Amino acid sequence: MQGLRDQVQNLEELVRDLNAKLQDGITLAAPIAAKEEVPPKPSPMELLLQGKIAEAMRCALEEKDIDQTVALLGKLSPQQVNTNCSNIIRLCITQQLAADMSFNMPQEGLAQRIQWIKNLVLSLVRIPASEVTADVVLSKNFKIMIQAVLESIQAAKKLIEKAQFDDGEDNPIEIPHSVETDLQLLECVIQSKM
Repeated sequence: MQGLRDQVQNLEELVRDLNAKLQDGITLAAPIAAKEEVPPKPSPMELLLQGKIAEAMRCALEEKDIDQTVALLGKLSPQQVNTNCSNIIRLCITQQLAADMSFNMPQEGLAQRIQWIKNLVLSLVRIPASEVTADVVLSKNFKIMIQAVLESIQAAKKLIEKAQFDDGEDNPIEIPHSVETDLQLLECVIQSKM
């Protein structure tokens, strides 16, 4: 019986010793874990500088920051965007640009913004129906988002028309005829795709 008590006492001491070592290990590991920081996520511009165009655009879209999107587009050609970005990313860029234009005058200028939207819309309407259908995300969102782009363009036209008239408070904005023509073209092209 004494042998059994001795074994139980030895086991209890062993458990206390293991608990102490475990606590020491946790205490020692805590500062190491606290010092380990996750590296910051690269900014859209950093991604672009690394040549990761699609990732940069996706990141800017996720941040829902029109200034980031505009800054990235300012460093890219339409061909680079069309070649490197997926259909859904291009559709999202188009929607973000058009939505912002429906209530703000673009910082980069109206003609530049409409040029970007026009290039993007023309690339999107050329997507074969089979390709749209094959991409589940694009198929699910294409008509809804292109409808939103159309509505944003129509709202932008009203905003532009209002800005052209002198209401006595502000100077009227002179809009180039080409901008109005491009807006009408965009409306027609989008409506033909719906």
